[in-house]
Amino acid sequence: MDCKEAFPGLCLRYCDAVPTKKGCPPGAALAQPPDLSNVSPSPGRGYTFVSRLVPVLILLLPGALSGQSVGHHLENGVKDMVYIWKAPTRLSGSALPALGAVAGGTAVLMLVDQPIYSWTQSHPRALPVRIITPLREGHALNLLGRSYVLAAGSALLYTAGWAADSHDLREAGMGCISAAFSASLSRSVFNSVIGRMRPRFERGPFVFDLFHRNWDKRSFPGGHAAHAMSCMAFWNERFDLGIAEPALYAVAAAVGWSRVVDGAHWPSDTFAGEAYGWAIGKGIADRYARREASRRPALVLQASVPF
Repeated sequence: MDCKEAFPGLCLRYCDAVPTKKGCPPGAALAQPPDLSNVSPSPGRGYTFVSRLVPVLILLLPGALSGQSVGHHLENGVKDMVYIWKAPTRLSGSALPALGAVAGGTAVLMLVDQPIYSWTQSHPRALPVRIITPLREGHALNLLGRSYVLAAGSALLYTAGWAADSHDLREAGMGCISAAFSASLSRSVFNSVIGRMRPRFERGPFVFDLFHRNWDKRSFPGGHAAHAMSCMAFWNERFDLGIAEPALYAVAAAVGWSRVVDGAHWPSDTFAGEAYGWAIGKGIADRYARREASRRPALVLQASVPF
């Protein structure tokens, strides 16, 4: 069994980026390949997704055992994800200006993708590059852009809301879980269909291989950017967070920029991912607001009728 068969995820990221490997594009090298001696072969994407979802469900277990309506919240969470995935069937003329702006911005950025990426690689000590070092690959905060980490952290928020009897904390947790998984699963489909080559392989920004599942050709749209922005947008749109709101958006933007510096995504990938994540977070926040509004008449009636 060769490297690609035994360790598909690692090989697509690293082994194939070593010039001595067959088929590696020139100049796309990391200094040292990873030590694979203690790594088990990947069990497959389906198993990986389930293994990431199970801890999230376990973290929600205390609320379920307490008799609170976790099942109802999970049901709404799943419905929210389905609602997001069915969004293309509800498109109307009012959405066209926003879609056009995102498409136009993405197209313009594609024209300058290469010079921007080249600048980040030739100026490693520049402030815009150094400032996001904690978010880059190999650092713990890089996990902020991973959907399963955001979902697991949000499950802790939900559990804290159960312990503190806080409706807002439970909403903050469940909303981010729905947003992160909505972005992750749908973004994976786009990645596979579009098949854009990642910048670190030095083949330029206009290399596409449609319907491709290899990691090196899953650049568009940016995943970390979409995941982080989906949660930040949900929190900002659902709650009045004051001065924390621009800070959360800045974190999401920095997560996306770190992936450009790491050569994992082009700037246009990140722009599209941020816009996609924002739309998902906003859409789910709007659904929470509509559900809350639909409950108000019943709450008013209950408060006004003595028993």
